[in-house]
Order: sequence, then C-alpha cells, then structure tokens
Amino acid sequence: MDSDLISKLAEHPNICGVKLTCGNVGKLTRIALAVAEPNFYELHPRKQKEAPFLVLGGFVDFLVASTFVNAHGAITGLANVAPVRLEL
Repeated sequence: MDSDLISKLAEHPNICGVKLTCGNVGKLTRIALAVAEPNFYELHPRKQKEAPFLVLGGFVDFLVASTFVNAHGAITGLANVAPVRLEL
C-alpha cells in the first residue's frame, strides 16, 4: 500500500495504526505527518479518543527517523532475540 492509501485508511475510527516493514522512511514520514496535522483528529474522530492512530516502523533502523517525524516507535523482531526480565 502506498502512503496516500494508508493515510486515507487512518481516517477510519476503527483502524488503530500501521506497522511499516517496507524499509521506506519516506513513507513513514508522509504518514506520520498526515496524522500529526493539527485538525486530523477533529476531522476524523477516533472511536477511543485517548487512542491515536499509531505509526510504527518494523525495523530498529526506523527508531531515529521516527523520532524526528513524530511517529510513535517501532515493533521489532530483534528486540525478542534475547529478552531479559529485569528485577527491580
């Protein structure tokens, strides 16, 4: 799917987010900017107002880029290679 289609789908109140595993930082940027528009949620209210449309990368490489374009983070497989339970 291209960024225009995903941005259009983001307008639906029941769709909660997108995880991009294509490696295209430009696409991530375009979608994050579309949902960060000041009036996006006013024009397209969410079913759950406290749950915004999430834009997530699928690679660790996306973390720095997503920070700069106000995306929400990443869901990565690498984080599950050797999970460790920390005792506090």
